This record gives sequence, C-alpha cells and structure tokens, in this order.
Amino acid sequence: MLGDLSFAILISSGGAGAGWVLHRAFRSIPTELPEEQRLAKEVLMRLKDLASHMAANVGQHSSRVEDINQELTVGAPQEAEGVISAVARLIEANQSMQSQLSSVEDKLHEQSRLVEMKTVEARTDVLTGLANRRAFDDKVAACFDEFQRSRRPFSLILGDIDHFKKFNDTHGHQTGDEVLRGTARVLRETARESDFVARYGGEELAIVLPGTKADEAIRALERARQAVESARFRSPTSELKVTMSFGIAELLQGEDLPTLIRRTDAALYAAKQAGRNRGCWHDGLEIHPIDRPCDVKPVEKVQQPVPTPAPATESQYGLCSQSDFGMSLGYRLAEWRRHGSAPALLMMRIDDFPGLTKRHGREIAEFVLRSAVQFLSASIRTMDLGSAYSEATFAMLLPGANTTELIRVAERLRQAIARCALPIKGQSVQFTVSLAGAVAIQSDATKEMLARVEKALEQATATGGNCTFFHNGRHPEPAQATLERIRTAAV
Repeated sequence: MLGDLSFAILISSGGAGAGWVLHRAFRSIPTELPEEQRLAKEVLMRLKDLASHMAANVGQHSSRVEDINQELTVGAPQEAEGVISAVARLIEANQSMQSQLSSVEDKLHEQSRLVEMKTVEARTDVLTGLANRRAFDDKVAACFDEFQRSRRPFSLILGDIDHFKKFNDTHGHQTGDEVLRGTARVLRETARESDFVARYGGEELAIVLPGTKADEAIRALERARQAVESARFRSPTSELKVTMSFGIAELLQGEDLPTLIRRTDAALYAAKQAGRNRGCWHDGLEIHPIDRPCDVKPVEKVQQPVPTPAPATESQYGLCSQSDFGMSLGYRLAEWRRHGSAPALLMMRIDDFPGLTKRHGREIAEFVLRSAVQFLSASIRTMDLGSAYSEATFAMLLPGANTTELIRVAERLRQAIARCALPIKGQSVQFTVSLAGAVAIQSDATKEMLARVEKALEQATATGGNCTFFHNGRHPEPAQATLERIRTAAV
C-alpha cells in the first residue's frame, strides 16, 4: 500500500538521520582533553539533553506518521482527495522532523567548535601565540613514538633570548613582552611548515623538527639565529634588537626523551658560555660550536697582477659552504663512532689556477670553475656532499666509501677532466686537477681529518699536479701505491 511505503521511508529517514547527526557530533569531540575534562563533561551533559529531546521528538514523529498511516490502511476506501491530504500531512511531518534534525545538528556543531576552541586555547601560549609547554611535550612524545616505530629521525632546538632579564629591567616588561612576541613571530616565519615552534618557558623557545637529522637541523638553527639578529622591534622611544643562543641535538638510538632534552639544553648552555648569539650541537658524546659566518676566517689569497674570480660559494655553484661542510663532517664522524661506517673525504684543486686566470682571463677562468663543478656533481652519489671549500678547491664527503672506492672515484674524475678540452671563445682550453683523499681513523676529529687531506693535496700539487694522493693515517702517498698495498695485503 501507498501508506505502508510512505511510513517505512519516513520513519527510516527520520530515525537514521537523527542517529547519523548524533554519531557525527560525538565522534567530532576531541578525546585528548586532560585539562578540559570539566568542559568536556559540561558539553557531554548538553549533548545528552539534546539526545533525549531528539529521541522524544522522533517518538512523537513516529506516532503522528502511524496515525496518518492508519487512515490510509484501515477502513473504507477513500476518495483521491483524502489520500492526497494524508500524504501531504506525511510530507509535512517529515519536513518538520528534518527541520528539527537540522537545528540539532547546528547546536551540536556549535558545541563541537566550542570544545575545539577551548582545546586550542589550552595548548597555546597566551603571550606569544606559539604552542605552549604541554603541546610541546605532546609533540616530542609523538616524534619519539614515530622514531621507535619507523626510525624516522627528529631533532630538537632550544633557544634563549640573550640577556632578556637585563633587557626587561632596562626597557620595561611591556616592551619585553612585545619583543618576546616579535621574536616568536620571527621563529615561526623562519621555520618550515613541518616544524613545530613552541614557548618552552620564560624567554626560552623550542623548535621540533620531525624527519630531520642534525646536519639539516643545524642549518635551520643558523637561519633562525640570523633572522632574529636581523629583526628590529619598535618601542615608544627607539628601535630595538635582540639576539638568541641555541642548542641542538638529534634523538639517538636507545635514547629517551629526558636525555635528548638534557643534551639539547647542555648545548644551549655551551652556546651562552661561548659568548651568546651563536649555536652549539651535541652529538651524543661532545658539544661542538656552530660557526657563524663572521667566525669563519677568510682564506688568504696571493695577490696576482690579474684579478681572479671570487672563491666558489654555495649561491654560485649549488654546493654547501666550507663551514657547513665542516659541520656535516663532524656529524658523520660522531655517527660513525656510535654505529655505521667510517666517512671518506676527498678534495680536488684546479692545477695552477692563478696561471690559468692570467693566461686566459677572468671570464674563461670562471667557466673552468663551473666546468669543474659539473664534473664533480656527476661523480658523486645522492648521499654524498659537495662543498666549495676554498678558491679553486672543492671538497667531497662520501659516507661509507672505503679506500679503494674513494681512489676509484678520484681517478675517474681526474682522468675525465684531463681528457676534456673546453671550446671557449674560439679557444681550446684544457685544465687538470689534483686530488687527495682519506678515510676516517679513530684519532680523527673534524680538524684533524681535514688537515690530513689538505696535507695530501699539497703533496699532490707539489709533484706537478694531475695526480691523486691518499693519506693513510701516517703520511700521504700516491693513490696507486695505496691500491698496490691493498692488493698485496689481500693476497
């Protein structure tokens, strides 16, 4: 019958609709509300009242529809007008039910938004607008759990505004608050979208870097330090600036969160002790300073009658700087001592670059530099790191390469360059390079390993160039002698 069909459709749509609305609303309430339990309880009581009221309305709707259905199914046959009138009342009843459902859904959404708003407020620092300490604790715990499950790395940066108490005493707490807000904004704008910036406490701020190892995090730290140093904050009477000191550490295998935070804090303390406005990183064994650009001593240049091209830089050639390269090498050495394979280091220098510049001019010398970078880039793996080390000298860090592999890379690179004649402005320009390498030994720190390879490179250059030398830990020797010694030992 028409009445049976209408009754079934309307009852099912009304009841299912009410259930769907309530299910969505309850599902949308956040479950992690440690400090908002009072609010959650209040909201749940309101939802309970709404649910009871809705259940009563659904019951009234069902009774009304059943009465109309009785008119259609019981008694004598009715005129068409009577059937139409009954169906119209069914439609009206259903529309009324849908209107009530919509009203309830709006109220449930309002309650859900209230819970979400209060949750955000409870996890946000009121002064800076950053995540607060509780949100920070939750974030590092989540990163730690992910590391335990999938070995996804993460690093932690702690930063402290330098001499902030003195700043407050001099300029007043209101100005101090404005500067703290501005510093927080600078850090948030400098950080990547995936990074998590929080107020750790007082004038101490934190950056959690998910999926980030120490070498990359160190670059993020230096970006943040420079951004704060460059920022200017207005006061009623003057323009103000502040600096920050930073510490960094990467979570290590077998380490817990309190130990990670203690290491990061120790690195921050070391940065403050070293003069502030700088960063230090803790590799699990030692604390290392992070060189600021102004701390890196320039390479001494020999005066030439003909101007020489500027030293290769990161912006010119897409290679990392000398300071970043040194930090990455230090990190690899520290990682090797904990677990993994020894890093290998290779340096390449264009032979007699000042003479080449004098013979062919600055423009052609610049072209030779860029060509050398192209050869270098083609020779290294994705995991390797290339650096514009000093004038006409480049360095390569090859994690996991043994002595034989290192020398083969060097010799392929040297021979390829020696065979190449560059057609430049109607000239055929040839150049050669000298290379030197070493694999880390137990006594190596960053400076010691770099010094060994530099010594081997000087030896290669002194013999006339276009050759490769290897430092075996005691002294430099021609690479072929090293390979012969390895073959003899294998036999």
